[in-house]
Amino acid sequence: MKDSKKISDYIKWMIEAYAELRAEQATHVTHRVVESHKNEKGEHQVSVQITGKSLVFKASPKEIMADDNLLESFSRKDIRLLTYLACEDIKEPTHEILEQKFIRNMNKFFFKLKHGKTGEEMEKSAEEISTNPELIKSLSPEDAHKIGYVTANQMIKSESKA
Repeated sequence: MKDSKKISDYIKWMIEAYAELRAEQATHVTHRVVESHKNEKGEHQVSVQITGKSLVFKASPKEIMADDNLLESFSRKDIRLLTYLACEDIKEPTHEILEQKFIRNMNKFFFKLKHGKTGEEMEKSAEEISTNPELIKSLSPEDAHKIGYVTANQMIKSESKA
């Protein structure tokens, strides 16, 4: 009789500990992503609803990912979506080559670049672009390769003349 009481107390304790652990691990989902779209700058924007309320606010996935407390209030699927959208914005090139021209009297190639999000255009020489690491990172790999190729050819030609 005494042994069965010990066993039942142990089982009761185990059930209570398990329930406590489950309660600790339960995520409290208080926010959910209702819609995702691109804003006028071409960046992803999400509409977030507070669960149980009709309150909706807009935020960028990067802003949400930077706030740990806010991020913990989303479901796993929403966190996966926010991570994907934030990464898409990071890897998207922000500049593209519109045109390439050679100016004979300067003996240089010039590229006309367009900022994809603002629409701002600029004209720079291949050498100026290739010495600006931030600008190179903002280009697609194909455009960066084209500029590197042109710059290398110009350097080889200028060395062979000297």
